[in-house]
Amino acid sequence: MGREPMRAGRIDWKEIHRRSRELLKRFDLGIDVTKQLDNYPVAVQQMIAIARAVDVQAKILILDEPTSSLSNTEVQKLFAIMNMLKEQGMGIVFVTHFLDQVYEVTDRITILRDGGYVGTYDTAALPKVELIGKMIGKDYEALDDSPRPSGQAGAGEA
Repeated sequence: MGREPMRAGRIDWKEIHRRSRELLKRFDLGIDVTKQLDNYPVAVQQMIAIARAVDVQAKILILDEPTSSLSNTEVQKLFAIMNMLKEQGMGIVFVTHFLDQVYEVTDRITILRDGGYVGTYDTAALPKVELIGKMIGKDYEALDDSPRPSGQAGAGEA
């Protein structure tokens, strides 16, 4: 709102559609920009929301569980766009419970537990088991040494 191109005192829809098609090309989205957004799948709606953020020159993009309803192909496309935006200098906050995805796309991990700040770590220097330990509030070494019911082998046991 308030950024619409005007012509003769009216919104210039032709120009809006042209700009929209141009912007969405950067995200490999060749959709009909005159259709309502609810005509498209969630993945396309998310890409359009990201394109809007780019269009208003946002410096930070916050994605809260963006992959929860996406297929693997759609997730990889989202990650490619996130990497493109990161290379262009945009900061991205990626909130997820999928730990494999955290390690695939992040540089740093900030852990919050019970509403409190636990810490921020370089992704490459934080083993997954240590991340889990920090998330649940246990020393990560204790995760492998926890008592097990008799007859069940632990990690590394045969």
